[in-house]
Amino acid sequence: VFLGASTIESTRILLNSTSPDFPNGIANSSGTLGHYLMDHTMGHGAGGDVPGFEDQANQVRRINGIYLPRFRNVTSKHPDFLRGFAYQGGGSRSTWSRGSMIRGLGADFKHGLTEMGPWQMSLYGFGECLPHESNRVELDPDVVDAWGIPVPRISCRWRENERAMF
Repeated sequence: VFLGASTIESTRILLNSTSPDFPNGIANSSGTLGHYLMDHTMGHGAGGDVPGFEDQANQVRRINGIYLPRFRNVTSKHPDFLRGFAYQGGGSRSTWSRGSMIRGLGADFKHGLTEMGPWQMSLYGFGECLPHESNRVELDPDVVDAWGIPVPRISCRWRENERAMF
């Protein structure tokens, strides 16, 4: 079965697809569907404005994304954690969304956000999450959406391995 709705929504659709032929939902004869939810640990990084290029337009030949691939636990094992982490980032000019991070009100504030902001660069680290059966997406037995269909309930937490990376 191929379903590309998203990680959570695809799982929700499949779990809701029960029938006499598929009592646990399509593609869930093992009961594993929804278990072993994984994500990246994130949150460590830095970013800032890059002054001196305000006269440069946001063109196709600008810097784009950067990626520093995983370099831990490739050939030798770290004593404190399994798997590894990497870094990614990029550069661009800030847009109207910067208004959520600065103070201001009124017409002048809104007009200022129509102009391109400063060039910015950022770099953030992220690590691998180990699979755990208890990290899961299941159907909430008490909550339904506007169409009466059960919504997903997510149970997931970081463990020592994920915390040890950072």
